[in-house]
Amino acid sequence: MALSALDRMATAPVLALESAPSLRMGMASLLQQAVHSTAATGDDLLFKKILSDLLPDEARIVAALSSGEVYACADVLVRTGRREPDRTVARNISTVGRMAGVAAPAHTHRYLTRLDELGLVDIGPMGGSSLTAQYELLELDPAVTKAGGKAKIVRTTVRISAFGSDFWAAVDPFQRDNAREYGSWPELG
Repeated sequence: MALSALDRMATAPVLALESAPSLRMGMASLLQQAVHSTAATGDDLLFKKILSDLLPDEARIVAALSSGEVYACADVLVRTGRREPDRTVARNISTVGRMAGVAAPAHTHRYLTRLDELGLVDIGPMGGSSLTAQYELLELDPAVTKAGGKAKIVRTTVRISAFGSDFWAAVDPFQRDNAREYGSWPELG
């Protein structure tokens, strides 16, 4: 017999009380680990957590950015009126996904948003003339064409962050220490 919404609400505090000891034990365990942690073990745990949270396409983007190359990126705004602020319809559309050979290039802007939240990439100001062709490609992106004539494109760039470089140095499967463990790396293009 299925519980009604009221029955579930009535039993929720009981379930929370039953899980409280395991939650407390989990916190106690983390605090105990913290007593014996060093900066190196802290980095290792953080990098392992980030690595476990990455999607395969996001890993491809980090690998592509690890060279230090800068890629075109943009936000798409729609003009709503004179007195109202422009509305963002897409953030972080970029050419980096296609260049990295991601399986789902339509999600590149979502991947970059997640990577930015993790601190692995820097989204910065518009790039120079060397990115002109990439910016022209972004103007053909479905997010821009769907917005039509009201679209306003704010050009930015994406590159690996300093923290992202530290992360890559720790997880880079091309490094000699890692190559023995992981073997060869699949083609990125």
